[in-house]
Amino acid sequence: VLSDTINTVKTSFITNDDTQQQQPNRRDIANFISQLQKSEGEKLNLTAALHLERLRLRNSQLEKEMSLSDDRSGSASADRTVALLKDGIRTLEQKIGSVVEKINEVLEELRCVAADESEE
Repeated sequence: VLSDTINTVKTSFITNDDTQQQQPNRRDIANFISQLQKSEGEKLNLTAALHLERLRLRNSQLEKEMSLSDDRSGSASADRTVALLKDGIRTLEQKIGSVVEKINEVLEELRCVAADESEE
């Protein structure tokens, strides 16, 4: 539902029909909205992947604890798995941070456009 609303708003900035004579064609705003949607989708996917990676880490740590109480076999493998999962989590957190920066940059551009519009 939200995507439909955003797409309608974006389209309203692109089209110039009789009902919008006072509104100039604003493809720049539509492009910013498209960038924002793309970045938000990327952030959503990365956040989901991060949650899954954290669940995998928790499960691996629990399995490691259980195997340590049984015997020492597989400890090196479990340590390697935990280290890889922690590294994956760090990587995903960095990617999310980069996407958030992109989102903030686009929002700042939209604020500048809005400020320019209010001055005119």
